[in-house]
Amino acid sequence: MAYSPRLTDILLKEELEAFGAVLLIGPKFCGKTTTASQIAKSIRFMQDPNEQDTYLQIAELTPSFLLEGENPLLIDEWQMAPQLWDAVRHSVDLRGEFGLYILTGSVTVDETKIKHSGIGRISRLRMYTMSLFESNDSNGTVSIAQLFENPGTALSARSSLRVEDYAHLIVRGGWPNMVGLHEKVVARQIAGYCDLLTKSEIMTVDGVTRDPRKVELFLRSFARHTATQASKATILEDMKHIDKNIHINTLQSYFTAFENLFIIDNLPAWSPRLRSKTTIRFADTLHFTDPAIAAHLLKAFPRDLLFD
Repeated sequence: MAYSPRLTDILLKEELEAFGAVLLIGPKFCGKTTTASQIAKSIRFMQDPNEQDTYLQIAELTPSFLLEGENPLLIDEWQMAPQLWDAVRHSVDLRGEFGLYILTGSVTVDETKIKHSGIGRISRLRMYTMSLFESNDSNGTVSIAQLFENPGTALSARSSLRVEDYAHLIVRGGWPNMVGLHEKVVARQIAGYCDLLTKSEIMTVDGVTRDPRKVELFLRSFARHTATQASKATILEDMKHIDKNIHINTLQSYFTAFENLFIIDNLPAWSPRLRSKTTIRFADTLHFTDPAIAAHLLKAFPRDLLFD
């Protein structure tokens, strides 16, 4: 499959010019490894079943051995061996060079396992599923950056997409491997993605075994309140209609887990004025990292979006 250029391509190159290493984070299957592979000159796949046990043993004894290779060296799913963070930071300090390493990860690591934050050495760059411009569904005629840089410039454009098309695109989502597939195939893949979130992926964050039924209940309530400023108390009340035994601490653990998996990505309040009270007084707006997750959990098809 041909590589589709991503906006992150440019951002990643810029960060590598300014830092010794870049941590590329984001939800699984959003294209982190593929994008980083376009720049990397050598790659270490920590989840390679043929090498995984060996890599983990080396990481325990001499993690610097895993940093050998032509730079930039990509270490995929580095969080499997948290010792690599300090090894990378130390290598950057010793060599005093830029663009040495790219780390990719789909889970936030417990910072108690890291001795140094990496500030000034390791940059953090977040990646998302594809925008409509990246998936070639938008012509990209109008640039938001241009609107800010040249506010007095008159810009106009015409989209070839209809409202019906946007409904289909919301339900499809922006995972690179799903773009261009038949709608029924995409629906099955998203269903499988969400099923794994409730049954196994949530355990990868902290190893805690959770009731998949309650996890799904939480996700469905969150989906119902997507793009609103609903409070956690509101979501808890939703869940208690089905299961009265859910505690606020349990709810908070779900929020934390899915934020660490980069599945929940709330939008902070924003105001153009520096001293505005808006950013302090207003709650975040709830969002999943991709709208297709909410659509699936609500069992919303394109027709449902059009007529609701």
